[in-house]
Amino acid sequence: MQKLLIKFLSFFCLLLMSLNSPLLMAQSGTRLGEFFDQLKTFQAEFIQIQFDEYGEVSQRSEGELWVQRPGRFRWDYKQPFAQMMLGKEGSFWLYDEDLEQLTIRKIDQAMASSPLLMLSSDVAIEQLFKIVSIRHEGAYHWYELIARSAEASFETFRMALDDAGNLIEMELVDGMSQRILVSFSDVQINRAIDSKVFDFEVPAGVDVIGELP
Repeated sequence: MQKLLIKFLSFFCLLLMSLNSPLLMAQSGTRLGEFFDQLKTFQAEFIQIQFDEYGEVSQRSEGELWVQRPGRFRWDYKQPFAQMMLGKEGSFWLYDEDLEQLTIRKIDQAMASSPLLMLSSDVAIEQLFKIVSIRHEGAYHWYELIARSAEASFETFRMALDDAGNLIEMELVDGMSQRILVSFSDVQINRAIDSKVFDFEVPAGVDVIGELP
């Protein structure tokens, strides 16, 4: 499940940082298109729930997220375990406080088994996904991004915007029917982010796997 989670979160951040919004507008409608079209930064608190193949909750996590286009993201997990996922300068950092371990890899290596890496290239989005507006529940507008590749590491990816056009939830289901649901709160869009958010000083005694820049 950890590998699925890393692919999912890396994909989501690359999606926020690099998608060509006019293509989304053509496929999904104006709400999702406008969200990507105007997006420069994204900050939020989140609750993440992971479900197993039987639909039972396997883990619940809480934390905070920052994304800055182009090229930077940071996920900080605060509960139940302290972990950090950081993307900058083409590298993916995974820090586990309890294990005292930091792993650094190129983003393409961290996502090597996922065709979604192509989202950061100039490949047209409609070549990778079928994008469908699927339902409107209360204030939530749900969109489904279905990978066209048979080698995709997931079965379904969905995103929900509220009536104001803010990203509120996202969901992924993999080929084993495992599901991750992330709900956002205190969403802030296009507010300045202190560059220090994307800095990380390796604590003394931490085992570093990979090369520090």
